[in-house]
Amino acid sequence: MTHAIHIEPDPDLAPEVEWTLRLLAHDRGLPLSFTPRADEAMIRIGPGPDAHLRVSQRFFADLRAGRYAQQHHFRHHPHILLENGADTIDHLATAFYMINGIQEYADVPLDGLGRFPYAQSYQHRFQVPHAALAGGHLDALARALGLPDAPKRPSRVLITHDIDEIHGAWTQDLWWALKHFRPGAVAAVLASIVLRRPAWADLDRIMDLHDEHGLKSLFLFIVHRGGNGAGLRNADYDIRSRAMQERMRRIRERDFGVGLHKSVSPTSMEEETQRLGVPAIANRYHYLKFRWPAAIDELEAGGLAVDTSLGFAEEYGFRNSYARPFVPFHLKERRPATFVEAPLHVMDRTFFGYRKDDGAEVARLIIDFFERNDQGTVFGLLWHNNFFSTMKFGAYLKAIRLVLAYLREKGIRSITAEEVRDTYLPTA
Repeated sequence: MTHAIHIEPDPDLAPEVEWTLRLLAHDRGLPLSFTPRADEAMIRIGPGPDAHLRVSQRFFADLRAGRYAQQHHFRHHPHILLENGADTIDHLATAFYMINGIQEYADVPLDGLGRFPYAQSYQHRFQVPHAALAGGHLDALARALGLPDAPKRPSRVLITHDIDEIHGAWTQDLWWALKHFRPGAVAAVLASIVLRRPAWADLDRIMDLHDEHGLKSLFLFIVHRGGNGAGLRNADYDIRSRAMQERMRRIRERDFGVGLHKSVSPTSMEEETQRLGVPAIANRYHYLKFRWPAAIDELEAGGLAVDTSLGFAEEYGFRNSYARPFVPFHLKERRPATFVEAPLHVMDRTFFGYRKDDGAEVARLIIDFFERNDQGTVFGLLWHNNFFSTMKFGAYLKAIRLVLAYLREKGIRSITAEEVRDTYLPTA
């Protein structure tokens, strides 16, 4: 049954409302149609008193005026209210604001890397980083429209590996082995130096571990080497070298994925994708250094189909309070973007460098997060190649082994970048 919807012709909100309803319909596999005639519609939506579902005209007018700050829209709770004098939540506006990360459009103090900081977010303010709040608002919106509940779907996981360093194994693992008085480990590192086989470059070992659990993953490579002149570093390897090209060929041969890890150099996304040397449809920004919404234009210009950058470096969980990939809304041009954003939820460096969690606790924290979101979520899981180390990051190797075993036991299958594109990016 097709649900015919009429959106009142208000210039401040019609494209945004339609985007949200199409996302809702995709979540539930529902056919929706839109009609310009109110008398033909089963459901009428708008700010007026005759609408079946009222939405906040003030909220959408605020967006047109550039009022993006979460403190402006979320006064005492993380939701937007209708301007009718009652505490009536506008679930549609709230979902739109959260999913599209509109809070990040605001002019706020950035962190030392020029990123939107977790400390400036409503997730931090209300202590809700681990809750997929936007999904609850979509459920409430569906109920208000008389639409069926979302079907029960098992969660899946997009596993990724950012390849920042390979040669660091020779210095960091050696220092660890000396510090912990491990003569055998020292000998192993010295042998790898002589043979020019750094342990962090053994990507086959990572693929073997995933194959043991029936999972596939995506390896993301940086195309520039060394510093960027502003104190940040790109890769410590040459992507054009025979060894790196052979590693990428081997990954593809084993049916794993290769993608771009956008460098901190000023080259464009399109230039870097070409420089990679192999076909790629997916990206993640190095250091998670990007600004929303400028990244929307960058990704569209680069022609990539999937981005996997939308996660907080400082905290695991939902940076946009939503549990699935989505096509962002281009707010300036008032249209859907041309790529899918598959948010990042869990990253090794979050626990190691920011939260400083004990390695033995990391698997428990991740598994608990997965357990609380075990239906209909597409988890974004990042484990760098060096965190598969048996030396410096040995506790994290144990953690990822436990997480992979959990995924297999729970029947949570991996999803590829191609599947994300084909499932979530409209073809017309």
